[in-house]
Amino acid sequence: MMTALAWLIWLELVTLRRIAKPDVLMLAPTGLRMIVAGRTRTIPRTKLGTPELHRLSGRSAARSIIVPVAGGSRVVIAAEEYAVGVHDILKALNQTKAGLPIDAPEHSSQAPYLYIAIPASTLVLGIMLVGLTAILAN
Repeated sequence: MMTALAWLIWLELVTLRRIAKPDVLMLAPTGLRMIVAGRTRTIPRTKLGTPELHRLSGRSAARSIIVPVAGGSRVVIAAEEYAVGVHDILKALNQTKAGLPIDAPEHSSQAPYLYIAIPASTLVLGIMLVGLTAILAN
């Protein structure tokens, strides 16, 4: 029970950190710049390979974009975590690789996430804390 509670608290803190300082993917004709968990990584467009769309695993519906980088490494973009669609990110990456101006995709609303998912998860966490306190008090 304590492990589940600690895991839920950790997930809640990670979610709040991502709201306060979200991950950023910036694309320009000069290259790709990513800020993930406070770390910045910049890759010039001349080193980018052809981006491909993949599923994270055989059982998952979440998709990621894999971009090969010269020198044998690769960049994995968890596309489901961004406000724009997966195909819009893929199109922008292809435009970046070609050195073309990037068409700005439409942003989807984050309202369901901000006003439903986070309060609901906080409520569930609060119920677990009250239940654990009641169990420990008895």
